[in-house]
Amino acid sequence: MARYTTLGGPDPVDIHVGKRLRALRQGRKVSQTSLGQANGISFQQIQKYEIGTNRISASMLYGFARTLGVPLTAFFEGLPDTAAPEGSSTPAGADADSGDLTSDQTALPRR
Repeated sequence: MARYTTLGGPDPVDIHVGKRLRALRQGRKVSQTSLGQANGISFQQIQKYEIGTNRISASMLYGFARTLGVPLTAFFEGLPDTAAPEGSSTPAGADADSGDLTSDQTALPRR
């Protein structure tokens, strides 16, 4: 489950999410200024998110999804699943049938 990073540069996941933000924003004909104003940030910050210089927090990503009218998963489409255990097509802890997280009661000791 190693996460790949680039030394001295943005993480490839941050770059991917930023590119998806730009594509979704442009596809809906929303300017960086409008998206920033709707979420309480500057257009310069949107630019940094779109090129992957700055990471997008979960709450900000949620705000972008609501503003653009897309599901959160839209930002991750096309991203290789690096969190899945080897030989699995489903991320660890996810139910393959529903995509929901399942509880693994053996993982935590009972009190």
